[in-house]
Amino acid sequence: MHEYRIRAILNKTRLRNGLQRYLNIMENLHKIDVSENAAFNVMYNGFYKIRQRPQEFYNDFYAYMQFHKTNAGLSFSNVLNHFFERFERIEASFSSKLLATINPNQPVWDIHVLNYLGLRRPVSNCRTEKYQRTLNIYCQIEEKYKCFLQSNDCKNWIKIFDEVFPQVKISTTKKVDLIIWGNGIE
Repeated sequence: MHEYRIRAILNKTRLRNGLQRYLNIMENLHKIDVSENAAFNVMYNGFYKIRQRPQEFYNDFYAYMQFHKTNAGLSFSNVLNHFFERFERIEASFSSKLLATINPNQPVWDIHVLNYLGLRRPVSNCRTEKYQRTLNIYCQIEEKYKCFLQSNDCKNWIKIFDEVFPQVKISTTKKVDLIIWGNGIE
């Protein structure tokens, strides 16, 4: 992607607002009990578009985040398995977003990221097969990010990001997530 396009993406109001919301989330994550703070939950749900779930899901989601927010060893499979066992749902996107909040070096799973990486959500009528495919796709996301983060294209993206936002200190992975998300790049 050309430098002028990256600059245009980074200068979009949507991305700037999203970045500020992300920074607010990360600033508050370790200062508050996220399972008890309704303002944090609303901010987080809005930023990551977590919606249309029963209140029981939200309560569990934030209790899980609170309990694990200092767990550096937490993995995508841990989070995915938790929601699968608890709600019998394969919550790939929400699981990745919770994990990426706790470990900002982990990529998020969303439609823009999948499209950019040339991946598709798993489809299967068999829950266990779909669950395994979901784990495999997240491994592919991680692997593709690992390769991209070492590329010259990525280095250029990060250079431009740092020029546009010189005071922002976030992970390289999150910068890439925001650039992809900021333009709905496909």
